[in-house]
Amino acid sequence: MAGTTLMNYPAVDNMAQVFATTGDALDAIAKALEVAIAAAHAAAFFSFGGTEMLAQYLEGIKPKVEQLSKDSKEVSKDLKNAVKFFRDGDATAQNRFC
Repeated sequence: MAGTTLMNYPAVDNMAQVFATTGDALDAIAKALEVAIAAAHAAAFFSFGGTEMLAQYLEGIKPKVEQLSKDSKEVSKDLKNAVKFFRDGDATAQNRFC
């Protein structure tokens, strides 16, 4: 069976769903970080700047979380498209996965 490619559709669909769920969870984390950053900025006046350092630290983490979310959603979309193209026999997206 050289040259034959097999795919377990339910397993790949499940992986796509896990990546989509991960992306949604990371979006929620990014929003929570945004709230924490705003709270730390607001509290900086009362803590004589101590929470400002925390806010700056969280501001460094937030873009990475947003990028991970974007990447997870892209992988989910790619997996769903791979199943669709493989199942339908469509070769138009073959260079995306080669």
